[in-house]
Amino acid sequence: MSGGGFCTGAPAPTVVRAHIDVGDKGGVRVDAEQIYGAAAPTTQIAERFASLQASETLLVSLAADGKVIGAAWPVFRGNVSLEHGIPDMTEAEAVSLLMSPKCTADLRALHQNGVRPPLQPAVTQSGCGRCHASPSASFDGGGTLLVLAVAFVTATILRRR
Repeated sequence: MSGGGFCTGAPAPTVVRAHIDVGDKGGVRVDAEQIYGAAAPTTQIAERFASLQASETLLVSLAADGKVIGAAWPVFRGNVSLEHGIPDMTEAEAVSLLMSPKCTADLRALHQNGVRPPLQPAVTQSGCGRCHASPSASFDGGGTLLVLAVAFVTATILRRR
């Protein structure tokens, strides 16, 4: 067991959980559900997996330019199964391996000794492909003031009772 197939391209700067939806007429639509690591364009995922016969959710490693590197791995109910006697991993563990320079060694440790891979910081601080706000988004003072005003009015009314 070399881990070469799974670890090809590791460490990946970006890993995306993408739902690949195969349309009735063979068209492919990609929904980037979760983006781990550095931002990268996801447009090449559709090109790479245009030949899929059925819709599925995959973990896809991307280079900084958005090029798909290595193979993609199916995600089912938050788990990734590589078979070949390798224990199933959580999505976070699989992403951590794909982003690790020690992917092959850590995968071997999981396979031979049952040692779970260490989680990468990008997994615990990941972004959401569907989210419209980011940690660097500007502060919305108006919305905060509205919430505070409603809380003040409610507290005043409750005190009068």
